[in-house]
Amino acid sequence: MVKNLIRYKLRLLTVLFICFLFSVTAYAESKQVLDTLQLPNTKTATIRLMFNYDIEDTALLTQKHDRDIRLSINFDKLEFSESDTIIKQKLYPPALFSIPFEYAEILENKGNQATLVLHFTEAVKVNVLPQKKKRSIEVILPEIQYAASKKIEKLEKMMSQARSAITVNNNNKAIKTLTYLLSQPPHRYSQEGLEMLAVARERNGQLAHAKKLYQQYLLSYKKGEGAARVKQRLAHMINQQLKPKPKLKSTRAERKSRRTKKYFGSWSQYLSYDHFSSSGNAAPQDQSFLVSHFNFNTRSTKGDYEIRSFVDAGHVYRFDTGDSDGIELSYLYAKVLNDKRKTQLSFGRQRSQSGGVFSRFDGVSYVKQLSTKYKLGGLLGFPVDLSDKNSVQTKTPFMGTNIEILGLVKGLEIKPYFVIHQNQGLRDRTAIGNESQFSNKKGYAVNIIDYDVYFSQLNMFLLRGQYQAKKDTSIFMNFDYRKSPLLRTENSLLSETRADNIKDLKKVSDISLRTLAINKTGWSSYVTLGMRYTLNPKMELSADFSRLDQTIKTTLEPTSPVITNKDWQNILSLQLILRDRWLTNDSILLSTYLAHNKHNNSFSWQAAHRFRYLKKWNISSRFRVDKRSRAKNLSYTNYRPSLKVNYSINKAIWTQLELGSEWRIYGSASQANDYNRIFTNFIYRWLF
Repeated sequence: MVKNLIRYKLRLLTVLFICFLFSVTAYAESKQVLDTLQLPNTKTATIRLMFNYDIEDTALLTQKHDRDIRLSINFDKLEFSESDTIIKQKLYPPALFSIPFEYAEILENKGNQATLVLHFTEAVKVNVLPQKKKRSIEVILPEIQYAASKKIEKLEKMMSQARSAITVNNNNKAIKTLTYLLSQPPHRYSQEGLEMLAVARERNGQLAHAKKLYQQYLLSYKKGEGAARVKQRLAHMINQQLKPKPKLKSTRAERKSRRTKKYFGSWSQYLSYDHFSSSGNAAPQDQSFLVSHFNFNTRSTKGDYEIRSFVDAGHVYRFDTGDSDGIELSYLYAKVLNDKRKTQLSFGRQRSQSGGVFSRFDGVSYVKQLSTKYKLGGLLGFPVDLSDKNSVQTKTPFMGTNIEILGLVKGLEIKPYFVIHQNQGLRDRTAIGNESQFSNKKGYAVNIIDYDVYFSQLNMFLLRGQYQAKKDTSIFMNFDYRKSPLLRTENSLLSETRADNIKDLKKVSDISLRTLAINKTGWSSYVTLGMRYTLNPKMELSADFSRLDQTIKTTLEPTSPVITNKDWQNILSLQLILRDRWLTNDSILLSTYLAHNKHNNSFSWQAAHRFRYLKKWNISSRFRVDKRSRAKNLSYTNYRPSLKVNYSINKAIWTQLELGSEWRIYGSASQANDYNRIFTNFIYRWLF
């Protein structure tokens, strides 16, 4: 009996102890103490903090004159228990008040005591006025007088316009207005504006945008009526998306019958006139030419197909000699896209900087999207000869294939390729390579590797990128190594084979051809490392150092030995950009350039100023000085002032007039004649 009584008491004590633990845990809460932050429109700068609980007392934990002001706040003990947690919070002031205040922060703590930190951009003097048994604190900055910025009135007006647009279902106007409002620093309308923008996006059928904005709202504003309302909207939108969709037979028929056409392009002309005169006996000379450029693109859709066409052509006429190079066709091609089959076909003279083809070509390219992560591509055609752009080089065909891989790592895209070039029956180039790029919030990187398996030589290695080390500091670099020109069998024509054309090279052994081509091909490497630093929103400083090394191989005649020239150059440049210094929306550029190689030393200094007037005028002035010290008494100093005026007649027509002069003064020991040049350039462009 006694044993049973003891067991009963032990069980009772255990149950009571568990209930005690449960009660302690049940009443432990996470409390958000800071409610709102206001900057009243008073003569003296004041920060008013509103809390969710009554304040017992406050104490200043730092000096009254500091950059970070810390206060200890004790809340009413009746509303807190020792197990309650005060959660961490940050509140930002309403936008565009001209005081050096960044934000208020509540640090995480247990019980009824909280630590409040006021962060300023500079040391300020403060007076704290607590309201005992009330729910607010006022922090006064006695040394700062301010008036509310006019931009706050602008935000209020824009918010009113956004509400009206939402009311009348003018979603596009609401999206435009609210996007601008939310691009400003956090302000009193940020919370409401974010919800309204999500609603406008949803009504406009942009469901992915709306979902992202709703989720962003719930992360930023976790409590309150707005959070509950947004949760309901988000859940309703997701449920609607999960409903089975009606059959699209009628919609597909409408889509097949619907057809749209668009076209756009540009026409521009560049007129240049130069007048030269020298200190010697030579007569003055005039040079002038006219460059015309035409660009025309079309876009038409019907059903699942979209067809785009591209034309780009130019013409140069020299008035002083009466010569003309004829019309030069830069590119002329069509692109056919099929949305259903996820294919893209291009044919004609087109641009290409990928897949192992690094210039324009005449031919066909094809891309097939296999899935969301993979695309398969192919190329077939003839490279454009830069010395004969108006003909098709049918004797030098090429073909290649590539696969584009997306998303294996977030932000990474890679594109391995294989390409073969022929030249009148000879293998000219066989290469494998890869093009990759990576980007995230901190920066980006681009890399190209091209390796010729026929010659067993690295043809190209390119790596460039930028890294945002800090908010105001970025580091950029560039490394570029390549054969010059690209390694090909055709390069053997420079050598002792005494061959004047490709047909004669067929008599030479394969090994000899490869050896000759390698020996007759030069190379170059260019390395740049620099840094860009933003001192403040109106001042930016950048500096970079570059090193160029190159080996150039030439021959005086096809049968003569190859001449090898090696050269190098070190380059240091500094640049300072100033904004809004003299006029509104103006910018000032100051730059210095230093270069040194085995032949000469160069120094350049440049000052430029640009400003915009009445949205239609852009006026730029520039003054540049170049000084070069060379061997054989060929040192000189060059001065070049210029003025450039841009005027936009309307959105479609733009003009530019440039006036300037240049003086070159040689050193006293030089026998060269000093000369001066006066130049005028006029450009107009019409967009249609």
